[in-house]
Amino acid sequence: MNKRPITLNILSWFLMFIALSFPVQAAVIYGIGFQDWQGVFYKISALNWMVTLTCLASIPVIFSASRGMLIAVPLMILAVGWNNYVVGSYGEDFNLTQTTWATIMFALGQGVVLSKDVIYLLQNPSQRRWLHSPRRQVTLPITVQPVRDKPMELKSFDLSETGAFLTLSGQGKTEFETGEQFSMRFSLGTLRQVKCDARVVRHNMASGKYPGGVGIEFVDMTRSDRQALRTYLDEVGQRPDHLT
Repeated sequence: MNKRPITLNILSWFLMFIALSFPVQAAVIYGIGFQDWQGVFYKISALNWMVTLTCLASIPVIFSASRGMLIAVPLMILAVGWNNYVVGSYGEDFNLTQTTWATIMFALGQGVVLSKDVIYLLQNPSQRRWLHSPRRQVTLPITVQPVRDKPMELKSFDLSETGAFLTLSGQGKTEFETGEQFSMRFSLGTLRQVKCDARVVRHNMASGKYPGGVGIEFVDMTRSDRQALRTYLDEVGQRPDHLT
Protein backbone atom coordinates (compact mmCIF):
# COMPACT_ATOMS: atom_id res chain seq x y z
CA MET A 1 0.00 0.00 0.00
CA ASN A 2 1.70 3.17 -1.22
CA LYS A 3 -0.34 5.61 0.86
CA ARG A 4 -1.40 5.61 4.49
CA PRO A 5 -5.17 4.99 4.84
CA ILE A 6 -6.89 8.35 5.33
CA THR A 7 -8.73 6.95 8.37
CA LEU A 8 -5.41 6.70 10.22
CA ASN A 9 -4.59 10.32 9.34
CA ILE A 10 -7.96 11.46 10.64
CA LEU A 11 -7.68 9.40 13.85
CA SER A 12 -4.16 10.71 14.53
CA TRP A 13 -5.29 14.34 14.18
CA PHE A 14 -8.38 13.62 16.31
CA LEU A 15 -6.18 12.29 19.12
CA MET A 16 -3.96 15.34 18.87
CA PHE A 17 -7.09 17.48 19.22
CA ILE A 18 -8.14 15.51 22.33
CA ALA A 19 -4.69 15.91 23.90
CA LEU A 20 -4.61 19.67 23.26
CA SER A 21 -8.18 20.17 24.44
CA PHE A 22 -7.30 19.71 28.12
CA PRO A 23 -5.07 22.78 28.52
CA VAL A 24 -7.58 24.78 26.43
CA GLN A 25 -10.45 23.66 28.68
CA ALA A 26 -8.45 24.50 31.82
CA ALA A 27 -7.62 27.96 30.49
CA VAL A 28 -11.24 28.70 29.53
CA ILE A 29 -12.93 27.23 32.62
CA TYR A 30 -10.59 28.89 35.11
CA GLY A 31 -10.00 32.08 33.15
CA ILE A 32 -6.26 31.60 32.93
CA GLY A 33 -4.29 33.20 30.11
CA PHE A 34 -2.06 30.93 28.05
CA GLN A 35 0.93 33.05 28.99
CA ASP A 36 0.52 31.55 32.47
CA TRP A 37 1.21 28.05 31.18
CA GLN A 38 2.24 26.81 34.61
CA GLY A 39 -1.13 27.84 36.00
CA VAL A 40 -2.88 26.06 33.12
CA PHE A 41 -0.91 22.84 33.65
CA TYR A 42 -1.57 23.00 37.40
CA LYS A 43 -5.32 22.89 36.73
CA ILE A 44 -5.09 19.74 34.60
CA SER A 45 -5.97 16.75 36.78
CA ALA A 46 -3.97 13.54 36.99
CA LEU A 47 -6.65 11.68 35.02
CA ASN A 48 -6.59 14.38 32.34
CA TRP A 49 -2.84 13.96 32.11
CA MET A 50 -3.30 10.20 31.80
CA VAL A 51 -5.66 10.66 28.84
CA THR A 52 -3.36 13.26 27.26
CA LEU A 53 -0.28 11.05 27.50
CA THR A 54 -2.03 7.91 26.23
CA CYS A 55 -3.37 9.86 23.24
CA LEU A 56 0.03 11.36 22.44
CA ALA A 57 1.77 7.99 22.85
CA SER A 58 -0.78 6.34 20.54
CA ILE A 59 -0.37 8.78 17.66
CA PRO A 60 2.97 7.38 16.34
CA VAL A 61 1.79 3.75 16.36
CA ILE A 62 -1.50 4.67 14.68
CA PHE A 63 0.17 6.97 12.14
CA SER A 64 2.53 4.15 11.14
CA ALA A 65 -0.15 1.41 11.27
CA SER A 66 1.95 -0.46 13.82
CA ARG A 67 0.63 -3.53 15.59
CA GLY A 68 1.09 -1.48 18.73
CA MET A 69 -2.38 -0.17 17.96
CA LEU A 70 -3.76 -3.42 19.34
CA ILE A 71 -2.50 -2.30 22.76
CA ALA A 72 -2.68 1.48 22.42
CA VAL A 73 -6.32 1.76 21.35
CA PRO A 74 -7.80 -0.33 24.22
CA LEU A 75 -5.62 1.58 26.70
CA MET A 76 -6.90 4.89 25.33
CA ILE A 77 -10.51 3.80 25.59
CA LEU A 78 -9.89 2.62 29.17
CA ALA A 79 -8.19 5.91 30.11
CA VAL A 80 -10.95 8.02 28.55
CA GLY A 81 -13.66 5.91 30.14
CA TRP A 82 -12.08 6.16 33.59
CA ASN A 83 -11.59 9.90 33.28
CA ASN A 84 -15.16 10.45 32.05
CA TYR A 85 -16.62 8.29 34.80
CA VAL A 86 -14.87 10.34 37.49
CA VAL A 87 -15.89 13.62 35.83
CA GLY A 88 -19.51 12.50 35.50
CA SER A 89 -19.72 11.09 39.01
CA TYR A 90 -17.92 13.77 41.01
CA GLY A 91 -17.56 16.82 38.78
CA GLU A 92 -19.94 19.76 38.51
CA ASP A 93 -19.77 20.56 34.81
CA PHE A 94 -21.10 17.29 33.32
CA ASN A 95 -23.37 14.51 34.53
CA LEU A 96 -22.68 10.78 34.25
CA THR A 97 -25.05 10.30 31.31
CA GLN A 98 -23.19 12.90 29.26
CA THR A 99 -19.77 11.51 30.07
CA THR A 100 -20.91 7.94 29.39
CA TRP A 101 -22.11 8.96 25.93
CA ALA A 102 -18.83 10.78 25.37
CA THR A 103 -16.96 7.57 26.19
CA ILE A 104 -19.15 5.54 23.85
CA MET A 105 -18.64 8.01 21.00
CA PHE A 106 -14.88 8.02 21.59
CA ALA A 107 -14.77 4.21 21.55
CA LEU A 108 -16.82 4.09 18.33
CA GLY A 109 -14.41 6.58 16.78
CA GLN A 110 -11.56 4.16 17.36
CA GLY A 111 -13.46 1.63 15.27
CA VAL A 112 -11.61 2.85 12.19
CA VAL A 113 -8.77 0.51 13.21
CA LEU A 114 -11.15 -2.34 12.32
CA SER A 115 -11.49 -1.17 8.72
CA LYS A 116 -10.50 -3.58 5.97
CA ASP A 117 -7.40 -1.61 4.94
CA VAL A 118 -6.07 -1.25 8.48
CA ILE A 119 -6.60 -4.92 9.34
CA TYR A 120 -4.76 -5.85 6.14
CA LEU A 121 -1.80 -3.67 7.17
CA LEU A 122 -1.73 -5.15 10.66
CA GLN A 123 -1.60 -8.62 9.14
CA ASN A 124 0.94 -7.60 6.48
CA PRO A 125 3.31 -4.98 7.94
CA SER A 126 5.55 -5.16 4.87
CA GLN A 127 2.75 -3.56 2.84
CA ARG A 128 3.22 -0.20 4.63
CA ARG A 129 5.21 0.98 1.66
CA TRP A 130 4.72 4.67 2.44
CA LEU A 131 7.20 4.18 5.31
CA HIS A 132 9.91 3.04 2.93
CA SER A 133 12.34 5.05 0.88
CA PRO A 134 10.90 6.62 -2.31
CA ARG A 135 10.93 4.25 -5.25
CA ARG A 136 12.11 5.19 -8.72
CA GLN A 137 10.85 3.40 -11.80
CA VAL A 138 14.16 2.04 -13.01
CA THR A 139 14.86 -0.93 -15.28
CA LEU A 140 18.16 -2.58 -14.43
CA PRO A 141 19.44 -6.09 -15.19
CA ILE A 142 19.87 -7.93 -11.89
CA THR A 143 21.63 -11.23 -11.33
CA VAL A 144 19.96 -13.31 -8.64
CA GLN A 145 21.59 -16.35 -7.04
CA PRO A 146 19.02 -18.47 -5.13
CA VAL A 147 20.37 -20.87 -2.55
CA ARG A 148 19.38 -24.05 -4.39
CA ASP A 149 19.11 -22.90 -8.01
CA LYS A 150 21.25 -21.60 -10.80
CA PRO A 151 21.83 -17.87 -11.23
CA MET A 152 18.98 -15.98 -12.88
CA GLU A 153 18.93 -12.80 -14.91
CA LEU A 154 15.95 -10.66 -13.88
CA LYS A 155 15.04 -7.02 -14.30
CA SER A 156 13.94 -4.41 -11.80
CA PHE A 157 10.67 -2.59 -12.31
CA ASP A 158 11.37 -0.08 -9.58
CA LEU A 159 14.18 0.55 -7.16
CA SER A 160 14.72 2.29 -3.82
CA GLU A 161 17.47 2.64 -1.26
CA THR A 162 16.03 -0.26 0.73
CA GLY A 163 14.63 -2.62 -1.90
CA ALA A 164 13.29 -3.27 -5.37
CA PHE A 165 10.49 -4.89 -7.32
CA LEU A 166 11.72 -7.63 -9.67
CA THR A 167 9.73 -8.81 -12.67
CA LEU A 168 9.51 -12.54 -13.34
CA SER A 169 9.78 -13.40 -17.02
CA GLY A 170 8.70 -17.01 -16.74
CA GLN A 171 12.17 -18.44 -17.32
CA GLY A 172 13.99 -20.40 -14.64
CA LYS A 173 12.77 -20.07 -11.06
CA THR A 174 9.43 -18.23 -11.12
CA GLU A 175 8.28 -18.81 -7.56
CA PHE A 176 9.85 -17.31 -4.47
CA GLU A 177 8.68 -17.88 -0.92
CA THR A 178 8.00 -14.89 1.29
CA GLY A 179 11.03 -14.57 3.56
CA GLU A 180 13.32 -16.41 1.13
CA GLN A 181 16.80 -14.92 0.91
CA PHE A 182 19.25 -14.93 -1.98
CA SER A 183 22.36 -13.15 -3.18
CA MET A 184 22.16 -10.58 -5.94
CA ARG A 185 24.25 -8.10 -7.85
CA PHE A 186 23.53 -5.24 -10.22
CA SER A 187 25.40 -2.34 -11.81
CA LEU A 188 24.81 1.37 -11.35
CA GLY A 189 26.03 2.73 -14.64
CA THR A 190 29.34 1.37 -15.92
CA LEU A 191 31.63 1.90 -12.95
CA ARG A 192 29.80 0.65 -9.85
CA GLN A 193 28.57 -2.86 -9.10
CA VAL A 194 26.46 -3.50 -6.01
CA LYS A 195 26.43 -6.88 -4.28
CA CYS A 196 24.20 -7.80 -1.34
CA ASP A 197 21.71 -10.31 -0.03
CA ALA A 198 17.99 -9.73 -0.40
CA ARG A 199 14.80 -11.02 1.19
CA VAL A 200 11.42 -11.52 -0.49
CA VAL A 201 8.75 -9.47 1.29
CA ARG A 202 5.76 -9.63 -1.06
CA HIS A 203 4.35 -11.10 -4.25
CA ASN A 204 2.36 -9.26 -6.89
CA MET A 205 0.21 -10.53 -9.72
CA ALA A 206 0.27 -8.37 -12.83
CA SER A 207 -2.15 -5.48 -12.21
CA GLY A 208 -2.37 -2.13 -13.97
CA LYS A 209 1.10 -0.75 -14.58
CA TYR A 210 2.68 -3.33 -12.28
CA PRO A 211 3.93 -6.57 -13.86
CA GLY A 212 3.95 -9.85 -12.01
CA GLY A 213 6.91 -10.26 -9.72
CA VAL A 214 8.29 -10.00 -6.20
CA GLY A 215 9.13 -7.15 -3.86
CA ILE A 216 12.46 -7.54 -2.11
CA GLU A 217 14.35 -5.72 0.63
CA PHE A 218 18.12 -5.44 0.66
CA VAL A 219 19.97 -7.20 3.47
CA ASP A 220 23.54 -6.52 4.61
CA MET A 221 24.28 -3.90 1.98
CA THR A 222 27.51 -2.10 2.74
CA ARG A 223 27.43 1.57 3.67
CA SER A 224 29.40 2.56 0.56
CA ASP A 225 27.08 0.60 -1.73
CA ARG A 226 24.04 2.16 -0.09
CA GLN A 227 25.50 5.62 -0.52
CA ALA A 228 26.22 4.90 -4.19
CA LEU A 229 22.67 3.67 -4.64
CA ARG A 230 21.26 6.76 -2.92
CA THR A 231 23.30 9.02 -5.22
CA TYR A 232 22.17 7.06 -8.28
CA LEU A 233 18.51 7.29 -7.28
CA ASP A 234 18.81 11.03 -6.67
CA GLU A 235 20.18 11.42 -10.19
CA VAL A 236 17.41 9.27 -11.63
CA GLY A 237 14.82 11.33 -9.74
CA GLN A 238 15.94 14.43 -11.62
CA ARG A 239 15.23 12.84 -14.99
CA PRO A 240 11.82 13.61 -16.55
CA ASP A 241 10.80 9.98 -17.08
CA HIS A 242 12.66 8.32 -14.15
CA LEU A 243 13.82 5.61 -16.53
CA THR A 244 17.26 4.35 -17.48
